[in-house]
Amino acid sequence: MTIPGMKQPIWTIDGSHALSKKIFLASFAFDCLTFLALSSFLAWACTIRPSSQPLKGAIIVLVLWICAQLLSIIYEILELASAVVKQYYVIDFMLAEFFSVVSSCVLFLVFYQTIHLLLDRLTDSGKPYAPLRIIHWVLLGLVTVLSLAEFAVYVAIEYKSVEGTITYKILDSWRKLYSARCIIYFVMAFEIFVWTIFVTVKAGTHRFTSRMPLFSLIAASLCWFGYNLMWGIVAIRSYLTITVAYGPEYLSIIESVFTLVFVVGIFTGLLLCLMNWFKLGGDHDKPSTSAQHPYDNSQMFQTWQPHQQQQQPQLVQHHQS
Repeated sequence: MTIPGMKQPIWTIDGSHALSKKIFLASFAFDCLTFLALSSFLAWACTIRPSSQPLKGAIIVLVLWICAQLLSIIYEILELASAVVKQYYVIDFMLAEFFSVVSSCVLFLVFYQTIHLLLDRLTDSGKPYAPLRIIHWVLLGLVTVLSLAEFAVYVAIEYKSVEGTITYKILDSWRKLYSARCIIYFVMAFEIFVWTIFVTVKAGTHRFTSRMPLFSLIAASLCWFGYNLMWGIVAIRSYLTITVAYGPEYLSIIESVFTLVFVVGIFTGLLLCLMNWFKLGGDHDKPSTSAQHPYDNSQMFQTWQPHQQQQQPQLVQHHQS
């Protein structure tokens, strides 16, 4: 079954690589729960005010992820009804994979935007983290190109499978390309998790009025890291070390359960952070200039200057006498 962030072989209830019906139904139930959770998070995100660039990106991610999850559920319903048509599920899988790839790239963008804004808040002047911003955008661009290239190869494989002309060479190339993407996602997610911890530690208790949004962001990045770690392990085991693309039966239910857990953690933490964003981005979070310099130099100068002008005529009159 197809889940955002990872494509699976076509599981069927009947066949040589069949899942038991109980496991299939259990996976289907957790996939439906994931869809309901994503829909609830989308409704929550639309009510958050004021809006921000990371929040808009999070809404886009939720819409894309919901589309991919819905396509997976539709396929599972047809599979349970024994009404699967090959041409349909090929289109279904391709669309689900496209939404999955785009949603992952946009979610990386959301995390990067949030981290960059927090790092900017940690500096009183200038942007010393500007090189990091450039590195992140270049890295995200390269990963996006890699993801789209992997998706293009996947489409070619599905097309050739319908025609019956698929070869082991192109299938092996896709496996390696897909596994590389999963591993890179895992490394990038780990880097995001490290940066969220760095921001929280560096901010301390004096920088922001509340640290709860920072802890929420740590939880979201940790779940995003765990999500990509799970798919990285599956990719390495199923596509790099094993020649057969089918895993054990229990793998399907494990994927569905952990996907639900990670989805809840990712968007609960991320939306809590964005909902309380005013506690991180407002000017009142920084030490005020008046507190550091209680005396206003301009007022001191204005008070002294008239006094100086009054003394000058007296000095001139005394000199003439």
